[in-house]
Amino acid sequence: MIFSINHKLIVSSLLVLSWMTPVLAAQDQPLTRA
Repeated sequence: MIFSINHKLIVSSLLVLSWMTPVLAAQDQPLTRA
């Protein structure tokens, strides 16, 4: 059970990071241009 819970947390964290990276990059583009 502990391993499965940790595995779900790792997968969810990776999904969040992969989703947040393009969002942060899109937000940083106008700042770098200005």
